[in-house]
Amino acid sequence: MRDILLIPGFMCTSVLWGDMRAALEGVGRLHYCDLTEGTSIPDYAGRILRDAPPHFLVLGFSMGGYVAREIAVHAADRVGGLILINSSARGTTPAEQALNLQRVELAQRAKFTGLSRDAIERVLAPSRRKDAEMVARIRSMSGSLGKDVFIRQLGIVREDGLEECGRIHCPTLVIASEDDQLRLPEESSEMAAAIPGATLKVLSDCGHMAPLEAPDRLSEIVVPWLAAR
Repeated sequence: MRDILLIPGFMCTSVLWGDMRAALEGVGRLHYCDLTEGTSIPDYAGRILRDAPPHFLVLGFSMGGYVAREIAVHAADRVGGLILINSSARGTTPAEQALNLQRVELAQRAKFTGLSRDAIERVLAPSRRKDAEMVARIRSMSGSLGKDVFIRQLGIVREDGLEECGRIHCPTLVIASEDDQLRLPEESSEMAAAIPGATLKVLSDCGHMAPLEAPDRLSEIVVPWLAAR
């Protein structure tokens, strides 16, 4: 039985994978990772590896993709396959760090009830931005993690990992969404090009939150790939 690690993104929980759960359980035993503790991408990876089975496949979404890449590079003998969904290998820019610092300062002074509606709508495809149920679901998921996790995750600085991508030698599938405005499709393209032998797939009419926006179409790509490993 395959063991499959599922690593979520910024302010996401296992709820992120809920609509894909039945399909994924058909090909392996699922391990829901979380990013609620830790102060860096390597720290997250180390915490996950301590509890992970000896050998596994790993799916990383968005920020979770950074963690999944770290695992694939530094625990290569344990990883049988890697899937990166709407992620990137680019580092955090000074402008992004400054903006995150502002967000931290605001969050420290305010009550936190989840990501704002505006922030959520910006990461969805245009066709889903007025989907009240979708927005509420994402807001509830982020709100359940609380202010401390929000501040801690905002403080994570991502290092540029394009050069390190060349050290990944397990089978790798990179998935992008054409309407993703948070992690642009070209970021996935350059990452796939930097990973030896990686395959790139692109979801149409889908924004950043692909596991929630297009779970069935995403499963149609991911499940056969996992089954072939």
